[in-house]
Amino acid sequence: MIGKHNLKNILAAVSASLISDISPQKIEDGIRSFQPLAHRLEFVGTYCGIDFVNDSISTIPESTLEALNTVKNVDILILGGFDRGIDYTIIIDYLIKCPVKNILLTGPAGIRIKEMIETGAGKKPRLQLFEDYNELSDIILQIAVNGSTCLLSPAASSYDKFNNFEERGNAFKKMARHLGESCH
Repeated sequence: MIGKHNLKNILAAVSASLISDISPQKIEDGIRSFQPLAHRLEFVGTYCGIDFVNDSISTIPESTLEALNTVKNVDILILGGFDRGIDYTIIIDYLIKCPVKNILLTGPAGIRIKEMIETGAGKKPRLQLFEDYNELSDIILQIAVNGSTCLLSPAASSYDKFNNFEERGNAFKKMARHLGESCH
């Protein structure tokens, strides 16, 4: 598990465990054997020299910000989906200042985020709309540099194209693995 936010979660769990008289050894064993959730900062693999991280469960800007502060070398960020009308100001302010060079946007939320970035003051990352997750591999191959990271952390729900965030995350993982097959 990566990220300061996860360390805070572990500390809270340890505190609750100690209060419940669980032995320090059992607590340590539990931490060592813990498997993080799929679709939450899930390392998918390295394909064509690009690390792929699936954070499909991030459906609000604050969660996406945590991912961006946790995952290193994010050069490609995938944002957007169903637009619930939430306030994206916090992430727009961050994206105009952060080192992410390429932002791929989808769905109504992606369109709104793109418009907000374009009208904001500051440097602008390269923005590109896409319609379908099947298109992503070609787009990523065109813009990625060796050693970079592609992060799916959409800050939006998946209901514009998927039944849930798991389906969206699985589509992302399938795309990344397919990309890996094409590199050989």
